[in-house]
Amino acid sequence: MLTGIVPVALAGALSASGRDTRPASARAAKGAVKLVTPRGGPLKGRWQDWADRALVPTVTGRVKVRLVPCPARPAAAGCVYTRRPRTVFLRPGLRDPRGVLLHELGHVYDLRVMNNRDRAA
Repeated sequence: MLTGIVPVALAGALSASGRDTRPASARAAKGAVKLVTPRGGPLKGRWQDWADRALVPTVTGRVKVRLVPCPARPAAAGCVYTRRPRTVFLRPGLRDPRGVLLHELGHVYDLRVMNNRDRAA
């Protein structure tokens, strides 16, 4: 769930010539995100490995992961709020925690890296 912004849309990949045609703001290093607890320590479990293996770019730097229901929508699997774009909320007991984490990291990327020109591309 994302409040107050267009849903995530990652710009294209390689052109026929093999050149990366994405806008500069839509490029980021793989494995750049560091998932941390609300207190700033490393997040235990497979979470970081899943983020490192993402097939799309992630933000560079720290993202807090809170393993609690979303404050405004407790029934949602996960969420990111525009006022705290580097905090991901994930409901405990998810059937597909990897998929929800990666989906929410896409929202973080959209909020922190992309702009409207990137989204239009």
